[in-house]
Amino acid sequence: MTKSLKTKDSSITKILVKRLGTIKSKNFDEVGADGRIAEVMYKLSTGNENDIRAVIKWQKNPNDKWVRFWTSLYLLKFDKAHYNRHLDALGSILKDCDGTYYYPFAVEDLLNLNELKAKKLAEGIINKSGFLPHRFLNGNIVKSLLINKSDTTFRFYANGLTDFKKNKNASSAPGTNNEYLNCDDYIYEIDQLTNHSTTYIANWTIQKRKEYGIALSKWLTEQYELIKAGKSCELNKKD
Repeated sequence: MTKSLKTKDSSITKILVKRLGTIKSKNFDEVGADGRIAEVMYKLSTGNENDIRAVIKWQKNPNDKWVRFWTSLYLLKFDKAHYNRHLDALGSILKDCDGTYYYPFAVEDLLNLNELKAKKLAEGIINKSGFLPHRFLNGNIVKSLLINKSDTTFRFYANGLTDFKKNKNASSAPGTNNEYLNCDDYIYEIDQLTNHSTTYIANWTIQKRKEYGIALSKWLTEQYELIKAGKSCELNKKD
């Protein structure tokens, strides 16, 4: 399957149709063989009738969330007649996700559907407990949400960049340059999206970090206003 993914060989889907459920795999949130088969089907299938019929059956799998996740994405793409049903099925899986399991694999594809309800579902990652700035690299996800005019994402980061309260979850010495502020993680993350020569350094003085947070919030606001106006900016330029 790995080789087929690299070569984008869609002919493997004829084999996959017969393989799901034939290999012992783990359930719940761990990716087993069935989950991997469903993922490859999603990424390689051209949406022919045989594949669609098989995937509709797979989606009813009561035990394997990864199978239901990939099949829901697949059917959103190829079974437009039942779009809302498949979006609801995906939403039920993402509802229980903390933002680190299924959501990172879904955001880009949901946005690519170019549909309001799908966009709202994609934005839901921002409110998940696992989606914390700098906790893991959210860069591409954040950039995609902003480019797709997500006001929720913009407000989340614009406000976070100027949140200068002490971070209660971090152990740091109050009143020193090592004091950890809420804005620090937001600064680190948005800094990665800029083309600035300045590079954020964690041991900057508190005052310098605050000033840079304000500057980044201003930069983000300017970029987002250009995006909303349908104009080119640093965020939506082609690499």
